[in-house]
Amino acid sequence: MSYLTPEIVAGVTDVEAACGGGVEYLPPMADIPTDIESSPFYRLAMDLFYEGQPTDKTPRLVLKKEYEPVSEKIPLFARSILGSFQPKHEHKMGGMAMLFAEMFEEPKK
Repeated sequence: MSYLTPEIVAGVTDVEAACGGGVEYLPPMADIPTDIESSPFYRLAMDLFYEGQPTDKTPRLVLKKEYEPVSEKIPLFARSILGSFQPKHEHKMGGMAMLFAEMFEEPKK
């Protein structure tokens, strides 16, 4: 099930990024896999939340073609969700990881 489109990412505003917003696009907590924390997408969410940017531990991810036109908006979109006060931290991190999985290709092993 898809929770995101490039149009949603493109629509994020500076105000939403600064004050929090976009949480309505998070998947329900019940839909987040229990093993999401082991995914490279979760690592990206963690690095953005705690470090404010990807780190040397962040896996190299390739953007899906449909998200290339809105690539400059992805950090703003992520900041809008990760910086919000609601929902709980676990829901934001797991949900953001799922949204990243929709934007990026699964890394090759």
